[in-house]
Amino acid sequence: MFLFLYVSVIMFILYYIYMPHMNSFTILGWKSVSSLGFVILGAYLFSLAPAVSYRQYLLLGLLLGAIGDVFLALPYCYPKYEKQYFLGGLTAFLFGHLAYIAALYHTALPITILLAVIAITVGCIMIGWLQQRVDFQGMTGAVMLYASIIMFMELQALTWLFSGSFGLVLNLGSLCFVLSDLILVFIIFGNADRPAVVKANLSFYYFAQMAILTTMMLSK
Repeated sequence: MFLFLYVSVIMFILYYIYMPHMNSFTILGWKSVSSLGFVILGAYLFSLAPAVSYRQYLLLGLLLGAIGDVFLALPYCYPKYEKQYFLGGLTAFLFGHLAYIAALYHTALPITILLAVIAITVGCIMIGWLQQRVDFQGMTGAVMLYASIIMFMELQALTWLFSGSFGLVLNLGSLCFVLSDLILVFIIFGNADRPAVVKANLSFYYFAQMAILTTMMLSK
């Protein structure tokens, strides 16, 4: 049953990414159902081992990610509130990544502080580089905070790199999250809302989600 749902979600996502859709509300519907598929699969895996904290936090992250997906799709339907919906989506994804960080956290406090400092530094450098190429429209602070959080998640994932197949899949997923968000910056703030760019963004994002979901199966 799980395998059927897993394959169905993949096929559904591939259709959503690569097939043309009629209007903005159709896009919103397809994206919402795609995100719901991840939540359903995550809930099923969670039900098999509800006491495993890793699965608890990942399920929370998947749920928040689904909320963020809907918020980011809403501006296509209601462009008047684009900034508000973007900030809502950014907030949902930020807390989603915090849930992933909680799931991955296992380092001693001094190492954690060092990783946090590195994440903030890299995040600030990244935003500084992007500011020369895009207009953040007064949201630089919010985007910088988000960049620091996702870089901290990436660094936490790297601490699991040599943990067999779990570490490999986890790091592929976290890297794809970073690439997806980097492309999304150019789509939202850099007028790069072209079909090929959007497909690249969605491909990286959904691969990251599938990878994170797969780690739930590999976790003990």
